[in-house]
Amino acid sequence: MYKPNIAIYHKKALGFFSLYSSLKFENVHADWLSLLPNGGYALDIGAGSGRDAAKLAVRGFYVFAVEPASALLTLAQCAYTTANIRWFKDQLPLLATVPKSQTFDLILLSAVWMHLTPQEQTASWPQLIKHLRPDGLLVFTLRAGEFKDGRSSYTVDPQQLSESAHSNGLRLVKSSTNFDKLNRENITWQTLVFTSATVEARNIYPSSLDYRTTDSGATITDNRACG
Repeated sequence: MYKPNIAIYHKKALGFFSLYSSLKFENVHADWLSLLPNGGYALDIGAGSGRDAAKLAVRGFYVFAVEPASALLTLAQCAYTTANIRWFKDQLPLLATVPKSQTFDLILLSAVWMHLTPQEQTASWPQLIKHLRPDGLLVFTLRAGEFKDGRSSYTVDPQQLSESAHSNGLRLVKSSTNFDKLNRENITWQTLVFTSATVEARNIYPSSLDYRTTDSGATITDNRACG
């Protein structure tokens, strides 16, 4: 991710934390929650305030929450101390601290992809495919509309994203467009959900938990900064 963007999220962490926490997980992600598996492993890339990671943990997931902005990460991990969330200071396209062998039933990129350069987006696909279970879900939420606070973004064509997913062995199972939940003018959101092209629709959602062994060598943050 473009370093000045991370710096803004770090500098204004408290404001972003409050803003994102003001929205309910169930409202932000209402369009695809009916597809959500009944627990398993989830990778939340760009975890922000930790709102989504926390709700996924409540729904039976063991969550790997990845956030590159240090101050925002600290606020999130201090707010949500459940043992079902592991916190990582990391980002696409590297995901260097996420165990290489770990796979996930859900990978969520909420309001992240448009911050990546086209080159970073291309470089991220191998990581996403490597970490996605064959019957897992890959979920993108994409913001359309300019930022007015110094953050930069890149236009993401949903059709091109779908084609990139298809070229990586995935198929589209859900697409929707919505207004901005914060009622900001000239901002809309597109949600795209993918799974393996070889998995039949009726079989893509596991009905039971599969808590597989995970590597323990990854560097994760601790909560010593929590007062």
